[in-house]
Amino acid sequence: MTIGVNMKINLSDIWSRLKSQTNRNVPKQHVKSVGKMHCFIGFVGHTNSKMFQCDIPKEVQTESDNQRKFRGVDMYTIPKHDSEQRSFIILLADEDLDGVFTLFIEDLLKRLDSVGNDELEGLFAINKRIDYWQRLFEKVPNGLLSREKQRGLYGELYALKTLLDEGKNPAKAIKSWVGTEGLRQDFLFENNALEVKTQLIGSTSISISNEFQLDYTVLENLYLSVILLNESEGSENTIYQIINEIQELLMYDFGLMDEFKQKLAFLGITEKIAFNHYNQTNFSIKQATYYKIGHGFPLLINPLINDETIHSVRYKINMSSCSQFEINTYLALAFLDTHKSVK
Repeated sequence: MTIGVNMKINLSDIWSRLKSQTNRNVPKQHVKSVGKMHCFIGFVGHTNSKMFQCDIPKEVQTESDNQRKFRGVDMYTIPKHDSEQRSFIILLADEDLDGVFTLFIEDLLKRLDSVGNDELEGLFAINKRIDYWQRLFEKVPNGLLSREKQRGLYGELYALKTLLDEGKNPAKAIKSWVGTEGLRQDFLFENNALEVKTQLIGSTSISISNEFQLDYTVLENLYLSVILLNESEGSENTIYQIINEIQELLMYDFGLMDEFKQKLAFLGITEKIAFNHYNQTNFSIKQATYYKIGHGFPLLINPLINDETIHSVRYKINMSSCSQFEINTYLALAFLDTHKSVK
């Protein structure tokens, strides 16, 4: 069976169906062709492993002739018997990374949609995305997020949903969310940034990770959102629920939906993991306050310290003394719309 060219491919359904075909050692389903390169989804019964396979004409050179592997994934190329082709195979080696692997293969197939019938261009696209996903797989944390990190993630997702609810450009909003990528601020669009701090009710101080996090001197605009919330056991206002709410806002744009899922994958979060492990804690937001960071705001940044001898600075700010820097939500979220400084 072959999937239609523009049809959204449900890899999980394909793998489930192939897994049930126990009468065949490695059942496969053809999903895409690029010229003479043919791509298949497969399932290796004796190792219980999901597989992606590209059959490539022997005359087409590839960088993937040697065995290669990275965390959770094995890749190798083997000749096909009685054929003028060889098979490039990507195999899931760690079932704990099942959801991330699915996103990985979905991304490869998406990239192949744009290369026409050029096998070399297709192979180049695959190798380029493999390099990207190798870095992603290495960043996926071992185990679940701590409660503190879950709290921080909920705050970032709340800010992202607020951007979408306020009618901001969805593509800009999703692109701007970089909190999962380990950058200095949680949201960055061109030269404007928003940092989100999420605290329990009763907290008066926020923690700043380093001297760069609130360095407004290298940005056009820098805003700070301080979110106060309560935590309790329950299945409302959970990370799983807010992920679903954001996906509903993106439901008519598969590209943005995939980009959002990939960002979550940096944290090791897939739909299954979110449902099983991040659907038991209720994060009830009581207040979200926004600040414009600039001259006079209490902070430690590079221009104020001797960074040759003092670095990796961590400190706390008592927000009760920062009320003069408060701005309304509209002005803070305008970082996606304007390049002009907000006074």
